[in-house]
Amino acid sequence: MTPPDLSIVIINWNGLVVLRDCLASIHGAPQGVTFEVIVVDNASTDESVAVVRRDYPEVIILCNEQNRGFAAANNQAFAVSRGRHVLLLNNDTVVLPNALKESVRYLDANPGIGMLGCRVEFPDRSFQTSCYRFNDLLEVFWIRVLPMGSVRRETLNFGRYFRRQFKDPTDVDVVAGCFAMLPRGVIAAVGGFDEDFFMYGEDEEWCSRIKRAGWRITYFPGATIIHLHRFSSKKARRALRVIECMSPVLVLHKRRGPVVAWCANLFLLAGFLLRLPAWIVLDVIHLARKTAQPRLLRSRFTALFAHLKGLFRPIWLPRKGDPGAAVAYPLAAESPVKSEPGAGPVTLRVTASFEAAETLRNQWDDLVVRAGGDVYQTYDWCRIWWKHYGDRRQLHLLLFYSGEELVGIIPAFTEILWLGPVRVKAAKMVGGDSTIHLCNLPVLSSALRPAVSQALDHFLGNQACDVLLFGPLAGTAARLDEILAAGQEKRRLVATTRTSGSEGNTYFHLPASFEDYLKGIGKQQRGNFTRTVTQLSTLHPLAFDAVSDPAKVEAEFEEFRRLHDAQWQSEGKLGHFGDWPGAEAYTRDLVRVLGAKGMVRFHRILANNEVISSQFSFVFRGTSYWRLPARVWGAKWDRSSLGRMGLIKMIAATIEEGSRVIEGGRGHYSYKVQLGGTESPLRTVEFVRRGFGVTVRMRLFRLLARFLDIVYFKVLFVRAARKFPFLRRPLWVVWIRAVW
Repeated sequence: MTPPDLSIVIINWNGLVVLRDCLASIHGAPQGVTFEVIVVDNASTDESVAVVRRDYPEVIILCNEQNRGFAAANNQAFAVSRGRHVLLLNNDTVVLPNALKESVRYLDANPGIGMLGCRVEFPDRSFQTSCYRFNDLLEVFWIRVLPMGSVRRETLNFGRYFRRQFKDPTDVDVVAGCFAMLPRGVIAAVGGFDEDFFMYGEDEEWCSRIKRAGWRITYFPGATIIHLHRFSSKKARRALRVIECMSPVLVLHKRRGPVVAWCANLFLLAGFLLRLPAWIVLDVIHLARKTAQPRLLRSRFTALFAHLKGLFRPIWLPRKGDPGAAVAYPLAAESPVKSEPGAGPVTLRVTASFEAAETLRNQWDDLVVRAGGDVYQTYDWCRIWWKHYGDRRQLHLLLFYSGEELVGIIPAFTEILWLGPVRVKAAKMVGGDSTIHLCNLPVLSSALRPAVSQALDHFLGNQACDVLLFGPLAGTAARLDEILAAGQEKRRLVATTRTSGSEGNTYFHLPASFEDYLKGIGKQQRGNFTRTVTQLSTLHPLAFDAVSDPAKVEAEFEEFRRLHDAQWQSEGKLGHFGDWPGAEAYTRDLVRVLGAKGMVRFHRILANNEVISSQFSFVFRGTSYWRLPARVWGAKWDRSSLGRMGLIKMIAATIEEGSRVIEGGRGHYSYKVQLGGTESPLRTVEFVRRGFGVTVRMRLFRLLARFLDIVYFKVLFVRAARKFPFLRRPLWVVWIRAVW
């Protein structure tokens, strides 16, 4: 089926009165283009959905159970739209005849345009401003602090093109979201709306990304619509007051960083305090005359307290779980890149939530196996990691296709990192910090170079990240050379490429039988194991088992955790669950979800029916992932070599189960090597975006990170905490995220 020229996206919330007129203007007047209309209803309580389905059965309706806001609702529509171009249209607009035709014609004739706005008029046909310059601190100060909101500011070269009526097509910074038309390829390249915005400001942030990616934003007076203006927002004025007041601050935070955003909030607070006495007097007068409602006065104080809170914490950044805070930048189209000479194109699709990728769960996990990936890249593992460690981060799930075949996945996120005065925007792999995982890329070898190339374009180009990190990588799936080669092909974008990391990762490659394994570890280690088992058996009745029953693994994890904590506390340390913030809840979730699939193992040694050693691991498609050991501690057991015995017994059970590889974790441990383990280098690949300012920031950031690593981790955490118990605290999150 041939796609239409235009996909018209309309967001509706209790707007039946105006939505009827909007749809009538689209379908009732000649437009001269083929189009589809997609209405996203944000949990309206009027009869909007029923009426549209009855009167306009050809309209595609997406119904939300709650009000997801303007940005998220538009992203929903982008995902199902089919048109060559996409039009954002407010429900309180009337499209005049031929407006769509002229806009599409102009957009087709000018391929450098990334977004097109039109002339907007009020219902009385007077002019309505619909294009703006980007906000900055001077703009905020001029309008919100000084009483200059009605002064023509074009002569000062800043402001919002106040009442400017351009007669010819003109490049601007921002066009209003009431009518914004853009080619589908732009959405594929820069992503959709940032869903940190619930309402207001999302159009300015989006235009900023589009311009940064090299497209123009154009105001086109050859097409006209009528706009009622703020029909829906008037119905929830108090509820939206804080969002409206904070949106310029959030935009500046996205574009200029937190320092500029904090200053903007301070300016807004100052302007608010200057005007508040007059507002109170006017509101009281209106209330006395019954020309206003009490909620207007309450909404002013709500906004005032919000600005005060903003002095102490950045409340303009939504928290996880707030409206619009979950994800950002979903893409609705594809971006093709040739994989190799003679190979088919590898296309990129990006989504920004695990819920949107739920239908790919089985394909995702199968791809991890085909690409030689690890359990740490499976759908459920990544989803659970994001649930616990995704706060204040933006998710980007990069999905790579060859035709309709899924050939690669790069689950990643972006975040802002601060070390002292240095700010860096980084892109990392899901699981790349806060835990001790591997992050090998689940991408087929044939698609690896184009996948890395497109990831560089997406993060360093479209998202303007300062650095993109792949890793930590280890084992045969690391493929460092191919990843580095892909970076070399992006010299116009990548300033420097480096690898970091000094640790290794241990692997046990197992033979077909336990007897062959014992032969392979040498006579001395074999003899030590046999003597230890014999001596311990004479003192205690021994038993060896493995707990894998889905009904029992959750309870067994709690027993394992207590044993693990007690072991490390006896050594004066916190252990894994004490050192790593959130590790206990995170691991408990993994055991609950993956244990129900039979993927969790506890290999135990019991003496007198009491657990004296336990090895906690996951099993995924023929590979065992050894996470943590635990054992009893004390003079009675210290000479029993429970650690070595527990590892060998786990190896025996793993061989019997049919697995041939054990991933044995990070770091150098001599006993692992003595018992057959081999160490693979553990490395992280770092791509730094080209630009003088970026290079300077990254060098300063690395110096500060190195200083933090030495002073905090190696001196304070590792050494001083051994002697001074009051220093035993979980690892600092700033160290976890900034040192790679």
